[in-house]
Formats: sequence, structure tokens, C-alpha cells
Amino acid sequence: MWLWLLMACEPLQSLPEDSVIDAIPLTVGSLNIYPDVLQFGDVNIESQPSVDGVSFTNTGTETITLLGLDALVGDAVFSTNALPVMQLLPGEEKTLDISFQPTHNADYSAQIWLTEADGQFEIPPIEIDGRGTAAVVAAQLPEDPSAAYGCSSRFRLDIYNDGEENLTIHNV
Repeated sequence: MWLWLLMACEPLQSLPEDSVIDAIPLTVGSLNIYPDVLQFGDVNIESQPSVDGVSFTNTGTETITLLGLDALVGDAVFSTNALPVMQLLPGEEKTLDISFQPTHNADYSAQIWLTEADGQFEIPPIEIDGRGTAAVVAAQLPEDPSAAYGCSSRFRLDIYNDGEENLTIHNV
């Protein structure tokens, strides 16, 4: 009998903090769900809605019926136009599109709670999150500019963009 001894010549390296390993779908019974956490990242509040999807694949031999696809629980900035019921034939894959339209410079989250119609397996909630971003303007004036500078005086106004997006000022 032979015994092989392997030695590591280089130390093991860890992945960078911002690395994401999410290539493995969540498998429940004969249903694959990918991704099980839908992350929109940063979306500008003045842009069109960002759309991403969650894929469902039936890896079994029987039809799977999912209920509750139209019910998002959480922040109302997430939406879907899905019908409440989705049937997946054996080997079939379908995608549920989710839209994210943030309204403020804030973090948002929601969940989709699905049910398998025959009760064969329980599906954990699908997590959804995203962050609205916007230019944030900070300006400082005296309490009463006319008293400080007179009605016809000019004064300096400093504007700072403390946000995460570019700021455009029109009609100055």
C-alpha cells in the first residue's frame, strides 16, 4: 500500500473581502433557486428601475407548482408583475423578474415567501436588498441673508455634495 504525502509549499490565501461566491443554487426538493439572495447594489434614485431576476429550475420528474410569487414582503420599492402561481414542468426553468426603484438615499430590503402547492417541501424566503443613492446637497446660509448682507448685496453660497452621485445644478 502506498501513502502519498502532500505538502503545501505556499501558504493558503484567503479571498478578498469583496469576493462573492454565489454560483451554487439553493436546492429544495427537486427545485433549484438561483440566487437565493438577490442583491441590486447601489441604484440612483433618479434612474429607471433596476431589474434583476431569480431563476427556478425543476430538476425532478413531476410538475412543481409555486404559490406566492406576486407577494413581496418588505419595502415597497421592490415590485414584480408576476402572476401568483408558477408551474414548472420537469426540466423547465423560469425566471421571476424583480424591479427596484429606490426613492431615497437609503438601504432597502424585502423577501419573497413561496409555497410549494403540494406541500412536498418548504422553501425558505428569498432575500432581496438594494441601496438607493443620490447626490446630497449641503448649503449653509445666515438665518436672514437680507439682514446680514442687505437686500441688494451679493453673498457667497457654498454648496457641497455629500452624497454618492454626481450633482448637476441648473439655472444659477
